[in-house]
Amino acid sequence: MNKIKKFLNKINKKERILLLAKLKLLKNRKINSLDIKKIKTLGFYRLRAGKIRVVFCYRDGLFKIIFVGWRNDNTYKKL
Repeated sequence: MNKIKKFLNKINKKERILLLAKLKLLKNRKINSLDIKKIKTLGFYRLRAGKIRVVFCYRDGLFKIIFVGWRNDNTYKKL
């Protein structure tokens, strides 16, 4: 089982629904309503879904998820 699926199984239902809704908006390129910022030093982007952060890159018209996890002091150090 990959890390993203494992994380989704750990979080509660309310947070899972919120995260999956945000990821669906990202997939459908409806990014105006999402809280997305560029991570300056890495060239990645982060999506905020409550206390959960999704780090992804955008290349060749595709979104690739790099990391999904809780926001803490070490969130971006893991990249």
